[in-house]
Amino acid sequence: MNRPAVRPRALAPLGLLAVLALTLSCSDDDFFSGADKGAYTDLAGDAAGTADMNNGLPDGYGPLYSCKNPGKACNAHDNCAINPICGPDNKCYPESVMNCNDQLACTTDTCAGLGVCNNVPKKGTCKLAVRVPKGATCAKVTGDAGVKLDAGAVADGGTAPAKETIFCCFKEGDRNPADACQKCSPPSAGDAGGGGTSATKWAPANGGYCDDGNLCTKNDYCQNGTCKGTSYASQCADGISCTEDKCDGKGGCLGNTLKKGFCLINKVCYKDGAPHPSGSCLACVSATNPADWTPVTNTCSIGGKCYVKGAKNPGGCAECDPAASTSKWTVKGTTHCLINNSCVASGSKDTTGCSSCQPAKDKYAYSALSGLCLIDGKCHSKGDKHTLGCAECDPVTSSSKWTVKGTTHCFIDKKCYTSGTADPTGCSSCAPATSKYAWTPKAGQCQIDKKCYANGAKHSSGCGECKAATSPTKWTVTKANSCLINDKCYNAGDKLGCFKCDPQTSKTDWTQITGCVSMSMDVGKHSSIYSSSHTRGFWFKAPVSFTIIEVRCPTETGQTLLQNVQIVKFASQPPEYSGSTTSHTTLLYKKGAPASGWISANIKINKGDFIGILGARGTSTLKNSYRASGAYTTKISNQSVTLTRLVYQASIYTAQAGKLSSEKSGPIARVEVKYKP
Repeated sequence: MNRPAVRPRALAPLGLLAVLALTLSCSDDDFFSGADKGAYTDLAGDAAGTADMNNGLPDGYGPLYSCKNPGKACNAHDNCAINPICGPDNKCYPESVMNCNDQLACTTDTCAGLGVCNNVPKKGTCKLAVRVPKGATCAKVTGDAGVKLDAGAVADGGTAPAKETIFCCFKEGDRNPADACQKCSPPSAGDAGGGGTSATKWAPANGGYCDDGNLCTKNDYCQNGTCKGTSYASQCADGISCTEDKCDGKGGCLGNTLKKGFCLINKVCYKDGAPHPSGSCLACVSATNPADWTPVTNTCSIGGKCYVKGAKNPGGCAECDPAASTSKWTVKGTTHCLINNSCVASGSKDTTGCSSCQPAKDKYAYSALSGLCLIDGKCHSKGDKHTLGCAECDPVTSSSKWTVKGTTHCFIDKKCYTSGTADPTGCSSCAPATSKYAWTPKAGQCQIDKKCYANGAKHSSGCGECKAATSPTKWTVTKANSCLINDKCYNAGDKLGCFKCDPQTSKTDWTQITGCVSMSMDVGKHSSIYSSSHTRGFWFKAPVSFTIIEVRCPTETGQTLLQNVQIVKFASQPPEYSGSTTSHTTLLYKKGAPASGWISANIKINKGDFIGILGARGTSTLKNSYRASGAYTTKISNQSVTLTRLVYQASIYTAQAGKLSSEKSGPIARVEVKYKP
């Protein structure tokens, strides 16, 4: 009869030994325990019934011992025999035979009876459990300490294979392939570290290389079964919470990288979406720019606060409309004006009574009322006379200036002059028939640079003279093959950067050389970066007339940061800090210009103009390129000029500069300038 093999009860630790199929044989000692092996008799061909009983036994099993009670239990005289029964031939047949072979060369395998196996490690060896990738064999995991278990594992970023526990053989002193601080220490080893008590359990190890898994430790070693290293994390730490401080595990540092989902702005960490602390329309958007604030779309930044599209101003007559303006309230409809941030109803007059809110004309300022003049902040009715009597209010001619009637007077610089009165230079006079509001040059004389010259007077260089018939306001070039430019004489062919003196083209201006576009202003070498919410620059008094055609914030401040530039013309020299002035006219204002390339311009600068140039990169935090401290002397069109530090205690990204100051001792903030004479 066919009976299945019985699973034995294992004595080995963890109880994980499996009984193999009956076709696998025990050792000869197991099969012929205590019997004469020569007494074995093949049962094949026996009488009916005995062969059937033999079908469940492995080939070569024997001998079969005699028994007296067929069908009853008998003694097979074999500890590996399971449920022996006396056969009809009075032979003792086991129902099945235990297989206690664990397939490990380091164990002695015996049957203890009653379904129990003994697998005892041999002297100087251990039978120990290890975690391995599923399907791995002991051949892949045993051997010297440090043998890896992941022979079938995938690279970082993939999925590691499933693990399982198997038992393998290890020699005395072998380390656990999965943990270098565990070793094989059978009882005979006498381990001084306190191990050596079991051949079936890992013992703690001391000394030797291990890896504690922390790249910020070095010289890792085993101490009583635990891997320990010397930490040097502080050497690689930058003290910033949103960066990962990377170490190489050997005492070196690999840098500090920003964690995903964070911005690091001026050494302060912000999570994605965090708004700017000032309330302006900026936020941390790490995917766009993790090093600076990013403008929030569809918003308006007004008065230091951020408003979403459609938000109303406090008075309710205006709203945020980014399509119209991102920095001012936009008035909708025709019922109100927004004047000085206050809502004014249509038809309401100003304090002078001369103007009113007229949305159809202007929604952001008072408009003059018909029949009145608003001059110098005062309201005048038609026909009102100037205090000097030579001019009056004539709204038809002008509602903002005095109008001169008749031909007996001129009204120049708010003063009355009778016809024929000479100006301070003596070169011009009041000539109402020609101009009632400006001096008229006298015939036969030239008025050049506010000085009067008689007809024929020579220029100091000798290449020009006053020829009133040709030009009463400029020198006329009289020397052959010469140019008189910016009050200096040049010979034909003389060059200045991209330009030359070419009398055939012009005797009073530079002629551009073919293929050459512009010249660069020398603004000194970069020294340091000033990071702040403030803006810096430089100012100068133009030594000659020239035209600015391009500007750029230096790339030393960050090639990926947006550019912000403002060029102003002062009414006079700006005062020294802490004094300031708002008496300036903006000639160019660009905020948030692209990081790459130059900003185009076409700004005519006249000799004697006081010009200020501010420039920095960034949004909320501005980065200014500083030169070394002190004013810087350079040249424009070969004429000496001094660049002096210009100070604005706010950001030109937020709004155009207001109060500006000079500071002789501090460094100028460099802004690159290209120009043509």
